[in-house]
Amino acid sequence: MRKAKFLLLVFLVPVFFAISCKKDDPAPTPTYMAPSSANMTEVVAVPSGLEAKVDTDPGASIAVTYMGLANFFSSFGSSFTVPTDAQVTSKKGGSTVYFWSHYGLSYWMTYTELADKYTWKYEYEYTDHPRFTYIYAEEAINKKSGNWAIYDPDQPTNDIWTYDWNISSNETFTANLDWSDGSSVSKFEVVNKKDGSGTFKYYVASVLEALIVWNTDGSGSYTFYGDSSGYSGVWAAK
Repeated sequence: MRKAKFLLLVFLVPVFFAISCKKDDPAPTPTYMAPSSANMTEVVAVPSGLEAKVDTDPGASIAVTYMGLANFFSSFGSSFTVPTDAQVTSKKGGSTVYFWSHYGLSYWMTYTELADKYTWKYEYEYTDHPRFTYIYAEEAINKKSGNWAIYDPDQPTNDIWTYDWNISSNETFTANLDWSDGSSVSKFEVVNKKDGSGTFKYYVASVLEALIVWNTDGSGSYTFYGDSSGYSGVWAAK
């Protein structure tokens, strides 16, 4: 029930943004900027050769499903949209607080520019539920690293998702995502290299469940552990 309620909020909140952003009023301040990572459509790109085998290879289907779980995280990016009719309720130093409401829900976005990083704190409240922090995020000034934390509305001090990412000097993108459902923690590790190769690891309670590796040409392999110990397969470039 807790997970279902959380997922419902994930899909409802972006709808409120979409509706309230239809106004043509100018943005309340030109200084607001969403995290660069909020513009991502996926955390890991599924190799086309692997995706092509989904209908004929059960292992490929499982691999794509695991990668899809990590990519689900990208749906939170819309939460950093501040509608054009939002009010600036506070502006002190490097911080600006935006407020708006819709259908009985109230929202706040606190955007801060510091010497070494940007920060975002997105809060909201609804009937019979006090104001709480839904997402907190940070990003380095050079936009080469950052982190997000997404919290449980029913237990505001507990994060459900955490996301840490980094772009190295050789343009290798790495990401670590943790997802807690209250009883166990799933972990995703992603490495995307500039040459197109990469790796994807999926853990449950610190136990490696899946390893997916792809090469520069798009070919690759997958190996499953745990309940499917030793099960593996390969795919060709497409």
